[in-house]
Parts: sequence; structure tokens; C-alpha cells
Amino acid sequence: MRVDPPLRDPIHAVSETAEQTHALHPVLDALFARIRAEVPAERRDALEAFAKAFLRRLSDEELEHHGADLLFSMVSSAFAFADQRGNEQSAVRVFVPTDADEGYGSVGTIVETNTDDSPFLVDSVSEELGARELRVRLLVHPVVGTVRDERGRIERVLSGRDASHRESVMHYELERRLGEAERTDLERKIGEILHDVHLVVRDFEPMQERTRHMMDLARAAAGRYSPEEVSGTVDFLDWLLQLNFVLLGYREYDLLDLPDGRAIHATEGSGLGILSDVSRSTFADVTPLDSLPSYIRHRIEDGDLLVISKTKAYSTVHRRARMDYVGVRKVSPDGRITGEARLIGLFTSKAYMEPATKTPLLHHKLEQILAAEDLIPGSHDYKTVVELFGTFPKDELFQGSAEELRTLVVGLLQFEEQAGIRVMVRKDLFGRQVSIVVALPRERFTATLRKRLQDMFMERFHGVTVDYHLSLGETESAKIFFTVHVEAGVQIPEIRHEELEAEVERLARTWDDDLADALAARLGEQGGRALAAKYAPRFPDYYKTSDTDWALAVDDVLNLEELASSPDGFVVGIGNESAG
Repeated sequence: MRVDPPLRDPIHAVSETAEQTHALHPVLDALFARIRAEVPAERRDALEAFAKAFLRRLSDEELEHHGADLLFSMVSSAFAFADQRGNEQSAVRVFVPTDADEGYGSVGTIVETNTDDSPFLVDSVSEELGARELRVRLLVHPVVGTVRDERGRIERVLSGRDASHRESVMHYELERRLGEAERTDLERKIGEILHDVHLVVRDFEPMQERTRHMMDLARAAAGRYSPEEVSGTVDFLDWLLQLNFVLLGYREYDLLDLPDGRAIHATEGSGLGILSDVSRSTFADVTPLDSLPSYIRHRIEDGDLLVISKTKAYSTVHRRARMDYVGVRKVSPDGRITGEARLIGLFTSKAYMEPATKTPLLHHKLEQILAAEDLIPGSHDYKTVVELFGTFPKDELFQGSAEELRTLVVGLLQFEEQAGIRVMVRKDLFGRQVSIVVALPRERFTATLRKRLQDMFMERFHGVTVDYHLSLGETESAKIFFTVHVEAGVQIPEIRHEELEAEVERLARTWDDDLADALAARLGEQGGRALAAKYAPRFPDYYKTSDTDWALAVDDVLNLEELASSPDGFVVGIGNESAG
């Protein structure tokens, strides 16, 4: 078994240019000579072409590190694996190679996949490995053209650029050796990921068409919703199709009028992408609305034309993140809500980088806020509100209603004009998450405080995970946006705003704050806080301890103030730290 040398830069092989062929490298010369000498004639050309594609982007250092014998075994094993896929949609294996089985060894674990080439393959599998904290030492990803016989066996390997049928082969070398159970679970999961990628790519055009159908549904809802809301929804859906949304799944739901009341049911045959299998829907069977929590029933039967939220599930395709959910109501001619068309996917980096004022839906929400507050273009408050709106994380802007965002923005506007700390809370429509905005003076923000707040919000709202976004902007304040995600079925607790704000203020308190309180208690508010502002920054860190005797600290400040005004140049003070 070959023992790998010390690790170098992970995944460095992929940085090599596609034109690099190493045609004259001695290791490759020896490798191809061995293929010509040992491989049966009917397989020789295919294996040699496969080996050239497989090794094209390896650096000279990697070639010399592996050597001709190990590369021969590695390439032969990968080729046999791809060949044995036959007519199956994909093949996955996670294994620790041995000299006896694969003809080569490794100190880590090998992950190999073979499937028809498509977008999202490398990033989807790499995201899963990253989520499991599995570091990759080497990634090889040749895309080859193939000709297979009726049994699915490889007859020829061609240039990927010139072939009518292309296949992807991914070969990951992980740093760590995994146990059997971990290998089995990883192999199963990667198989599911490749299947999901297949569904998403297969249904890309149908999902685009259904997104346009959602525009038609929005237009047909004019009997219930305002022209502004209808046009804003249509513009937003069109914007999604401009490379601003990765389409992952689509499904429709119908509201049924039954003798015992209304019910919801997933529409047969409506599923696309990762939502293809309607039988897996929560509402695969007819579900009476009376059986659902009241807030869920209310969301189904009433609300805005356009619904945007986050799913609990993480995407298995492209990027590991909670998926974005976009829903449009189905409305009857008489104005009743009769169902919903639902699209799930991921907003792209292009969507997140675009200024909020240029995004159709967000621009419309901002205009509603400015109009509701009667703000005059060019005025101080107008410009401040526009700036504050732009500092919000895009997910918050997408998911919050115009009225909810107005409450947050106005609260922050008031905060900019006052001192102190503000805490504002918004709950998700589905009860899946709660958003908390903490605004405080910039000098009070520290990474330690942010972590304390995360832990506190997780505990108070019974969360399972928490995300945060820090916005400093151009003002003197810092704004931290927390999103706490809760477990399915867990009711988000009601917490009084005053109680939550008091807890944040307690966590944000500093030694300087306590000194100011102690001075104010002895000297009065105005004088005490003036001295605190003057002297607190002058005390060294070793003096500022959690067990400070505040009576002595106040005496020290008064002595310093007396010294500053004394013509003698010194002041003698005696403190008794052990009194009592």
C-alpha cells in the first residue's frame, strides 16, 4: 500500500488549465506504455482516452507523487466503475482502496461517482462533504464523451467537447479514513443528491413554464388583490427567471369545499423537480383545514397574493442552504382563494448582490413604506429610510410584508435619533422561524456580545439553528439581524418585547456602564455620567474586573478629578478593600 506524503493545498489539481496535457511527462509515458502492453486490444483505446481525460489537470507534482503504477490502478479502477454503471442513471461508491481489490491504497477515503454530465454535480456533492466536515485532498472531475453498447458498456471514449453524449466522473480523495457505517451513509446520501440533480435538470424548462403560469395566476387574481399587488407579483416572478433564482421544485395545491368544511390537497400530476413525487407531500391526502393549527389555516385561506418564506429542509442541489419558497394564490373569478402554486429554489448570488431598490418586489415595498410615512423625496428622513432599507439582509426584505418592514424601519429610524438599544421581532408566516433585529451603538458591538445574543435567542425561542447578519452602514449604530429556526411542530413562544429588550441590555452592559451608574448614584445623573464619560476610557483593562468594588472605583474617579484640578500635583487617598 502506498503511503501519501504530507498534505499540500487541498483540491489544487482543479486550478490547472484544461489545455495542460503533460504529453511528454515521464510518468504519463510509463502509464500509457503499460496500458498498451497489458490491456486487451478491444479496451485499450477507450482506457487510454479515459486516462488522458482523467489525468489532464493533475500537476507535475501530483503525477510524480502518485507514480505510473498507482495511476494505472486508479484509472483502471475508475474506468471499470464507470463501465459497470451500464444503463443505470448514476453510480456512486465510497471506499477505502486496497492493493488486493483496486490495485492501489490510500490513507484516506475515495468517493467516486459516474452519471450523465449536467450542471450542479460538483458543487452539490462538494457541499455535502463540506457539511460533514470532510476535507478533500484531491478532486478530479473529467467530463468525457462516451459511446455505450446496448448493455450500457463503454465502447469508446471521445473528447467531451465533440461528443453528442457526455458523462461526468468525479473522484474525491478525502483526508480522513471513514468507518463502514459512515461510508454507507455517505454513499446513500450522494446517490440521493445525484437523483435530485437529475430531477432539477430534467425539469428545468417545465419549471420555467410553470413560473410563467404563476404570472397568469397572479393576473387572474385581480378580483381580490389591488392592481399594484398583481403587477408587483408578476414583475417579481419575471425577475426570478432573469438568472435570479435556481429552480428546484414546483407543485400546486387545491382548496376543496367538502360537506364537512374546506380541505387542502396536493394537485395530482403537478409536481416537478424535487417536488415531482406528490405522494410525499404533507397534503398528499385530502386534509381538513380544521385539523391544522389556526395560524396555518389562516395563512392558507387568507393573506397576500405573493408568499415568500424559507423551508425547513436544506437544498441538496447546488448550495447547502434552507430553500426559498415562493407561493402565488389561486383565486376564483368571485375572489375566493382556491389554492396555491408553489415554487422552491435558491436565490442566486446575482439576486443578493443587486441593490434592493432595483429589485421589483423590494422596490415596491420601499415605495409603500415611504408613502405610508409621507416622506418627501430628498428630505433627511426619506434618505435615512432608503439607506436603512438597503442595510437589511435580502432574505428579511423578501419575506417580510411591507407593513412588517415599515415597523422595523421606523423603529430603526427612531433609534438613530436616540441613544440606547432597540430590539424588534418578526415571526415567519409558517411559524418556522423568528427574525430579531438588535440595534445598538457601534462601540458596544463585539463578537463576544453577538455570540451571547445568539445563545440567548436560541434558548428563549427554542431554536435549533440561528443565522446572523451584521450591518454597520454609514451611521454610528450597529444592526444585527438574527434568524432563529425552530423544529417542526414547535410553537414559537410569545415573549414580551420589554422583557427581551431588557435581557439584551443586560448582556450588552459594559464595565463603563456600571461605573456610570455608580457615579450617578453618588453624584447625581448629570455630574456622575459626565465624570464616567471622562474617566472610564482611561482605566486599564486589568482594573476593569467583574468583582470591582464600585465604592472604591468611585473614590478613585473623584481622586483623579481632584488631582486634575489640584495645584499641588498630588492627592493622597486611602481605600479599605477588606472592610467587613
